[in-house]
Amino acid sequence: MVIVNRRRETAIVITAGRVWTTCVFLRSGRLHVGRLSKEEMSDWRPLDYPVARAIERYLQHSGGVSDAVRRILVAMKERN
Repeated sequence: MVIVNRRRETAIVITAGRVWTTCVFLRSGRLHVGRLSKEEMSDWRPLDYPVARAIERYLQHSGGVSDAVRRILVAMKERN
């Protein structure tokens, strides 16, 4: 799932658990992996955007993609 907040920052959800949601975030022109609590998730909403397309766009990010983020995105791409 692709999510967005009020500041138009986007993220791809990697895993969603009962307490934490792990995501790849695109913030301030850089990609990073982080977690959101249930309370923090209330600031985000689902975005009607295909996950496969978002993964491709993130992998081609002009600011570069770290090895850790690349591994996660490639694994997600292979699952979809």
